[in-house]
Amino acid sequence: MTVYYSDPLGVDCRMTADLETRTFDHLMTSQFSGKGGKLEDGDVTSDIARYAVAWLRMNYGKKINKFAANMATRVNDGGNLTRAQIRGVVNVIRNTDKSKVGFYVPITQAFAPTTPSIMKQQQQAPQEQAEDMAQAFIDGHQEEPEPEPTPNVVRYEKEGAERSVRKGLPKALRNLIPSIEEAQNYIRRVDDGVEDVERLRIAYRLGHNSMITGHTGTGKTACVRSYCAQYNLPYHRVVCDGSVEPASFLGRWVPTAKDTFKWQDGPATMIVRHGGTLYLDEVNFMPPRIGSIFHPLLDDDRTLTIMEKDSEDGGAGSEVIHAHEDCQVIVSYNPEYKGTRPLNEAFKNRFATKIHFEYSTDVEKELLWSDTVQELVQKLRTSYDLGDISTPPSTNMMMEFEELAFQVNVGYAMTNLINAFEPGEKAAVRNNLLLFEDAIAADVATWTDEEGGK
Repeated sequence: MTVYYSDPLGVDCRMTADLETRTFDHLMTSQFSGKGGKLEDGDVTSDIARYAVAWLRMNYGKKINKFAANMATRVNDGGNLTRAQIRGVVNVIRNTDKSKVGFYVPITQAFAPTTPSIMKQQQQAPQEQAEDMAQAFIDGHQEEPEPEPTPNVVRYEKEGAERSVRKGLPKALRNLIPSIEEAQNYIRRVDDGVEDVERLRIAYRLGHNSMITGHTGTGKTACVRSYCAQYNLPYHRVVCDGSVEPASFLGRWVPTAKDTFKWQDGPATMIVRHGGTLYLDEVNFMPPRIGSIFHPLLDDDRTLTIMEKDSEDGGAGSEVIHAHEDCQVIVSYNPEYKGTRPLNEAFKNRFATKIHFEYSTDVEKELLWSDTVQELVQKLRTSYDLGDISTPPSTNMMMEFEELAFQVNVGYAMTNLINAFEPGEKAAVRNNLLLFEDAIAADVATWTDEEGGK
């Protein structure tokens, strides 16, 4: 059986019924990718290429007129297209604005089926009418499939291909590299098509300091550890509260077997000296005596001064370390919490990459198994917004609540959660919990039955 397709510009577009299911996608990929089998002169692909010629002429007219005219003459003379000529068709397609051409629709939709008599009438119609008919058909059949929406959260699914350890890295720093499981278990946020972990990698490539802001328990630290796990980077976290002592991260003098003393670098000093990720957590709790140590490291000079150590040339005084090119500084802070210090603009300006974390319902759907607990946490956060409680419940807090509800009982989990809040806030938390107690108990019972008991 032969099916006819109208072509207002006069190319004879006949094709057999067994070609009706071929698509331009097939033409573009299967036959010309080197994986579609042997391509012979005069085979079925030549037929497909002929319709591609006609299709291009209907869409683009004079833009490829000479090329299409040559191909059309050969087609209408009954000749076959050679492999080189077929590839020429494909190259034109590849260099064509695909947004205007419906290459991903079946060929049976690319040309309107008709009869030889109608084709004759169409060929005798005025050129303007033919072009209008072609354009109307194109406008009605150029819709492309809807792209799949970008997910808001993703997991790291690779097997750690990025985990190549840099040569010369001291063993003490190798021990500071998080395990690959931390990269695989972390739920990544996707914003503007870029994962949060990759934002840190971009900052590293650009030589930027990075600042992550957000409430407690939103995953700031987990994000940094996942990043270091994925890229095999040494990681050290300095908790910037009032109890931290510089010797714990900078280093100290230690006794030797010869009754002398030698300097031993702390983890932060080793990362500055050899490369890695230095993470200053809760930086708005940082007392001035600690801040003065790190401020030069965040400047363009990128230096760390150790006042307690002699210089390497043996002279008296401090040692100034210029940061290794692979040293990256990331800080985080929880805004507007009790006991914090407001960060001045000069300090903030030292961080070219800024990332903000909100509590994410998409993340919590992955981590919390109870729909009721997910509703509860939103209710408690509303209480925070209204000023009834001073600290919003974190994702980690609610994961612990679920664990206790499942492993012990719901009442025990409720009491433990209430005790996490200030005395004046407990009544508001208790009232919210009582609204959900029965539903949470039902979820726990269902979960226990599905798992075959505790």
